[in-house]
Amino acid sequence: MIFFAFQSGVFLTSRNLNNLLIQSTVTGIIALGLVFVLLTGEIDLSVAAIPGAAAVFMAKMVVDTELPIPLAILLGVGIGLLIRMLLVGYTMGIRSERRLCCPSSEVLSRSAA
Repeated sequence: MIFFAFQSGVFLTSRNLNNLLIQSTVTGIIALGLVFVLLTGEIDLSVAAIPGAAAVFMAKMVVDTELPIPLAILLGVGIGLLIRMLLVGYTMGIRSERRLCCPSSEVLSRSAA
């Protein structure tokens, strides 16, 4: 941040800092949710992919079909939930049927020993 402050005279203005804060809010919310996932002993790499897929879907709906933005947001959230439910159902099926996956706390404790 210090580097950019010296490179541009407008970097430390309140408008720019507000813009940076707004743009980093989504990442912060996802990171906060990921903390709880990691605390429960699970590692889920789909956390970053699902919001990305939902965002692409929303953008395509707004641009290509001229869908109203609030409706596109609702559809994007629905698509994200659907993808997540499918992934959870698939991975839970693997865990219960084949026992291929184990909680990451066991994996980490095995690798530490």
